[in-house]
Amino acid sequence: MPTFAKDSLTIGRLKRKSSIVETDLGDELVLLDPDSQVLYLLDELGAYVWTHLPDLGLSNTLNLVVDELGLSKSEALKGIDSYVVDLLLNGFFYQFRPARLPDFLHSYYDASKN
Repeated sequence: MPTFAKDSLTIGRLKRKSSIVETDLGDELVLLDPDSQVLYLLDELGAYVWTHLPDLGLSNTLNLVVDELGLSKSEALKGIDSYVVDLLLNGFFYQFRPARLPDFLHSYYDASKN
């Protein structure tokens, strides 16, 4: 299974599923997907991943986690990676991929002529 946190381009395309219901319990964040009825409980690190990663990207979220939670970069990256994989697999995050031409077609298509 691929890991996602090592590729900032992939991480930058993460989006939160809009129908997720959030409940802040203070030291934990509860996510509910009303479509699948899946409930996900996040600790402090998971809440940072959910709240900040789609908007700030990997580098800024990693620095925020290291500064505010006191984790080493290695520990933070490992935790972020784990949460990203879990949240993707459970349908809480999805990846936005804009349509693009295959590389071999770029030489044949000149957008400036259209």
